[in-house]
Amino acid sequence: MQVVRLEQVRNSYRVSMEDGPLGTLSRRELIDSGLNPDSLTADSEHLITDSVADVIRETVYLKAYESCVRMLAVSEYAPGEIRYKLRFRGYADTIIERVVEELYANNYINDERYAESFVRSYARRKGRRNLLIELEQKGISLRDPEALIERVYAEEGITEDAVRDALLEKKFRGADPEDPTVKRRMREFLYRKGFVNGT
Repeated sequence: MQVVRLEQVRNSYRVSMEDGPLGTLSRRELIDSGLNPDSLTADSEHLITDSVADVIRETVYLKAYESCVRMLAVSEYAPGEIRYKLRFRGYADTIIERVVEELYANNYINDERYAESFVRSYARRKGRRNLLIELEQKGISLRDPEALIERVYAEEGITEDAVRDALLEKKFRGADPEDPTVKRRMREFLYRKGFVNGT
């Protein structure tokens, strides 16, 4: 037997078991899992059989997984973004890691594919340093991210110097580049955009 706790949140129920919160299920999903929320007192603990607990865990997992597949059908997401979205929705870390592992196994998420798409999208708006930092923050794991950036730069026919010059032209058009205040603002702007030492 295992302990389950249901907390009603609008039209759904936040499900927790002995090892902590699992996620949120609708009334229908709970009934289909073998647990009728109408027969239980809200916000109190109840004993359920191990088999019902396993079905509930699997239902929570499948709900999280299917939600991610629908998201990924529309747009690429990094593993860090997937984890954040699932955590925000209240899913347990064990469920989240299982979902991410299965998404990798079924090639719904692919670090190389995501990184290339990300770098192509932002190569003309950010410096190399910011591209590397943001890929790391998104949970992307690559053997050689610098080589990927270099390859995209070559394929797109751009250089970091050209990107820097275009950004400065757009941001500081008409400003006097010899003015000390403008020079300082340019350095700060370039540093924020990921150009080392603001140059």
